[in-house]
Amino acid sequence: MAGKSENCKGCPNANIRASAKPDEDIPLITEKLNHIKSIIAIMPGKVGVGKSTNSFNIAKKLSSRKIKTLILDMDLSGPSIPRLTNSMDELIFINESGFKPIQIDDFLYSISLGYLENSDDSIVYSSTVKNFILKKILKYCDFSNIEAIIIDTSPNIPDEHLALATYIKPSGEIFVTTPQKLSMDDVRRQISFCKKSGKNILGLIENMKGFECSNCKSINKIYNDTAIENQCKEENILYLGFLPLKSSYAKNSDSGIQIEDPFLSVAVNMIESKMNHNT
Repeated sequence: MAGKSENCKGCPNANIRASAKPDEDIPLITEKLNHIKSIIAIMPGKVGVGKSTNSFNIAKKLSSRKIKTLILDMDLSGPSIPRLTNSMDELIFINESGFKPIQIDDFLYSISLGYLENSDDSIVYSSTVKNFILKKILKYCDFSNIEAIIIDTSPNIPDEHLALATYIKPSGEIFVTTPQKLSMDDVRRQISFCKKSGKNILGLIENMKGFECSNCKSINKIYNDTAIENQCKEENILYLGFLPLKSSYAKNSDSGIQIEDPFLSVAVNMIESKMNHNT
């Protein structure tokens, strides 16, 4: 229904989309992912809000429950998952039949552009190249033993998000923001995008909500209180919880070590519950 649905009315590209031929790779990719019980996209509004850190920790927590979980690093401009999983030295080997994801531990796997031998942080990819790369990953990666996928997406609404909607169709989205008004403004744009495209919004995480004193453990506010929790109520979105700024969290993230925080269990319980419901 591209270019023809109710949501396409008023779009300047509606006629172009309506006349375009269906992508013949979509049925193949859909079939490859059909057995996966849950695909969750972690959506940031702005860069630097901690979406990769949350993606890794949610995936790690899920895999600790003996659920075979894959982190799909869709941030092609700044892949962070190899560092967060302490797997920077790993390489993906591609042959005629495709490739397998990097295995982090018994139940956690990862795919990232950072695992390619010829990857270059200085390259800026065009829309066409980004689409080509993502399709190659989805067509040739071996997903056969994966039960859940956590997608680390790009900031804003770039080409990766359009490819996400076209090829993967996640079963749910979780948003990540900081308490800043600028960050929440960008998240609202993503929320609008997801609502218009009929996505299932699972909730929102408020990251870096205050700095924890290493001596007294009290939380000191860094930003003005923008009442993110109240804004979630206005948007009819579940507030999943918050992560404070802690020096131990920063050290753990640089070393590929999981963060232990009660709110992570809330998010993972919800994902696991939906997986069991879909079984």
